[in-house]
Amino acid sequence: MCALTLGAQQPKGLKKLRAAQVSVLAHTAGGALQQGQGTLISEDGIVVVQYDVMKNATRAMVIDQAGTEHAVTEILGANSAYNMVKMRMEPGKKKNACLTIAAQQPSERALVFVMPSEKADKSVPCDIDTVTRVEEFGNGFKYLTLSREIGERQANSPVVNQEGALVGFVQLATQKGHPSYVIDANYANSLTVTPLDAGNSDLNSIHIRK
Repeated sequence: MCALTLGAQQPKGLKKLRAAQVSVLAHTAGGALQQGQGTLISEDGIVVVQYDVMKNATRAMVIDQAGTEHAVTEILGANSAYNMVKMRMEPGKKKNACLTIAAQQPSERALVFVMPSEKADKSVPCDIDTVTRVEEFGNGFKYLTLSREIGERQANSPVVNQEGALVGFVQLATQKGHPSYVIDANYANSLTVTPLDAGNSDLNSIHIRK
């Protein structure tokens, strides 16, 4: 366990934060089953998931922490370069637990909390890490470098601040032994589909309603 984990408190309301993590099952026309974890970022069922999970999918299902299945009804945006899809799932009878996007992104040397994978036991704490570098891309979105490598099981895991607000999502290191990254949750939320996207290969590789 990282030494930082032993000396710092966990984010506020971790039990409630974990309720926003979901499992995603996607089926392709060829019969393949692709699985990954997603994160709810709105009470009305907007989910962020890895692009790799949804590529070539003809249908997909989200399973929440209560074990309830929700069909994916719409793709709201996608970017393969950043390995992200924003999509909507069929709502349940109650409002969905979700993470609230942080009002501000962390600065260098700030502590951030990498949530366990969706399948991890509820007693597993967040990994605590330090932001070593902050870069900017697009329309003011942030790309954070962490101090160490995050394991593959936590690919796309949500990263939160001490208050439990969503900072972004884990992107794995480009090379073994190198630090991992966090891509701004605001970027994920900005993904959209417009009439100009008719030829967008990222979107066209997902065969679910846009």
